[in-house]
Amino acid sequence: MINYLIVTSRGVLALNDDLKLTAIQQLDMDPKKVAEKYMRLESGKSIPELDILLNKLASKVSLVLCVDSRLTELIAARTTLPVSTITDMPLSKKIRKHIPKVLIENGLVETHQTFFAHLREVGVALTKGKLRRVGEERDRLVIQAVHAIDDINKMINLFASRIREWYGLHFPEADRLIEDHKFFLELVSNIGTRQEVLNTLTKGNGRFPKRLTVDLLRNAQDSVGAELSEADIVTIQQLSTAALELYKRKDELEGYITQMMKEVAPNIQGLVGSLLGARLIGLAGSLERMAKLPSSTIQVLGAEKALFRSLRTNALPPKHGIIFQFPEIHQSPRWQRGKIARALAGKLAIATRVDAFQGQYIADELRNNLLRVITEIQKKFSKPPKQKKRETPPRKKPKKRRSHKKRGDKP
Repeated sequence: MINYLIVTSRGVLALNDDLKLTAIQQLDMDPKKVAEKYMRLESGKSIPELDILLNKLASKVSLVLCVDSRLTELIAARTTLPVSTITDMPLSKKIRKHIPKVLIENGLVETHQTFFAHLREVGVALTKGKLRRVGEERDRLVIQAVHAIDDINKMINLFASRIREWYGLHFPEADRLIEDHKFFLELVSNIGTRQEVLNTLTKGNGRFPKRLTVDLLRNAQDSVGAELSEADIVTIQQLSTAALELYKRKDELEGYITQMMKEVAPNIQGLVGSLLGARLIGLAGSLERMAKLPSSTIQVLGAEKALFRSLRTNALPPKHGIIFQFPEIHQSPRWQRGKIARALAGKLAIATRVDAFQGQYIADELRNNLLRVITEIQKKFSKPPKQKKRETPPRKKPKKRRSHKKRGDKP
């Protein structure tokens, strides 16, 4: 005897060849609880109602045909009954269309309107549940944190450039002598005026390098900057202090990302570090999406513009994207970088899939293998290859423009 099995918002149903109800296991009327059952089935886990129905059919049915292909895999692993999916699409549509009538005939719903109203409530609850589940994924928090660090870096650069220009009205030589933004902001915030710089450096301050101290002293004594009032300097110092606070927030976020990566993607963290791993996950969209990417795509994440430009203009494609930040790549000679990037992308693909689906820690083994491959590349390609001249296609001569003069016109 063949039975068609389908899960509806009112229960798990089994129908015979005539589409008559042979067995049913009802679900709760609460739409939220029904939505939870649906999400459990979609994630590949069984529900009690399905197990009870299969036990009822065990001695009566010779074949179970599932309307939903996902149910087929789930049931096949939990019962000895032969199970397969309905391949006849018209039959599948006919069964789905016949469900409200079956439920009404067996007194499970009153009318078609009642059934579809309850089905709508279940659909809304299911959508909310899926959105909530996506929001609870920990890798989303990592992505937001690394984007926040990028925003803070932009703000720091804006503040620093503004303070350099503003403070440069008073002490323009300091802008040229001090390149590091944080060091410059600390000078402005903690010391202030040129005279204070002279007094502080004359007394001696171990925070400043000796060569920089000498240059600052010489330029502070004979600066071309204007004299500013105390209120002007205090305003600049307050803005510098606010910019230094951004550095503290950035350090806190980096520590937060490090802790989150230990939980979310320990293998990626062990292979390339916390920040680079978080940026790769952010570029891919999520850890699961990154796990589904081939290594060749991971290799060029972050270089999409260059990749599409090469496809459009027939130029050389990029050999690496954001993984260029990996020390072993950007510290290597130019001709070795592409090979090292390819090896790193392969290890990253393995690490990502393990983090997404298994959770075992194999980062140390992957990193040791990667370092061995990098050593082999450095030995084999120690010298730069001979550059081959690219054959450029001959340029087409422009067509002569046809004259629009009519016959008989004077030149």
